[in-house]
Formats: sequence, C-alpha cells, structure tokens
Amino acid sequence: MERPKGSAKYIFPILNSQFSIPNSQFSIPNSQFPIPNSQFPILNSQ
Repeated sequence: MERPKGSAKYIFPILNSQFSIPNSQFSIPNSQFPIPNSQFPILNSQ
C-alpha cells in the first residue's frame, strides 16, 4: 500500500468540507463505499 498517511488524513477532512453534508445525506454504509484511493484524489480535484 503506497499511500502517504498525511495525504490520506488530509483528504478525509477536505472531502467532508467540500461535500458539506452529513452521513445521513449519503445514506450509504462503508461496505457501499468500496472506492480505491485513486478515487479520493479525483474527488478532491472536483
């Protein structure tokens, strides 16, 4: 697994801020969110 800890930790809060919506809005469990790390930076770019 080649992923920088700092980057991953930073992406999480950023995504939360960008979406600005609670988990209730997503209404999807962790199992439904099986997206690879590649998807995270892409979302961040958007």
